Amino acid sequence: MKRVPGIIMILLLFTVNCLAQMQQRQPQMRLTLQAGLEVPTGDFSNQASSGFGGNATFEYWQNTPLAFTGSIGYNHFNAASDLPFGIDYSFTDVPILLGIRYYPSRGRFHPYLGAEMGLHILTSSITRTESRTITISETNSRFGIDPLIGFRYHLSQSTDLDFNVKYNIISTEGGSTNFLGINGGVQIGL
Repeated sequence: MKRVPGIIMILLLFTVNCLAQMQQRQPQMRLTLQAGLEVPTGDFSNQASSGFGGNATFEYWQNTPLAFTGSIGYNHFNAASDLPFGIDYSFTDVPILLGIRYYPSRGRFHPYLGAEMGLHILTSSITRTESRTITISETNSRFGIDPLIGFRYHLSQSTDLDFNVKYNIISTEGGSTNFLGINGGVQIGL
């Protein structure tokens, strides 16, 4: 009979410990909205000038340093300034990506490394203006890999600032289309 209070106490402590661990492991979900400057690199810089972009990223993690992401975005580029007179070029990229981010530490300021991969829907348009205007447009879907490095700065319980640099490597015919994205925005808890 003397053991019953001890057993009840052990069961109670065990239950409290399990509940605390379950609460810590509850999934966290966040949404990031960013805008950025997109800078063509390699051969792509001969065709396009710096552009702009935006993206929305959904992030999910459970009390680990790894977070899983899904994102969709829009990037737009105009013609490089050295194209012949009368020719206009525009290029858009709609990336639909899945990825992973590694946060080595958590706190008010926490850096991260990551990579995303998936589908890039590319549309290029060439317009030639002489006696009449002719526009040729082509849309393709291509695979891409986007390594990135960034940091989040904690503002409040549900809001962070998020900045990253992402290098977009898109597999295209005869090589790749590459550009560097410098992005900043806000991340909110869901």
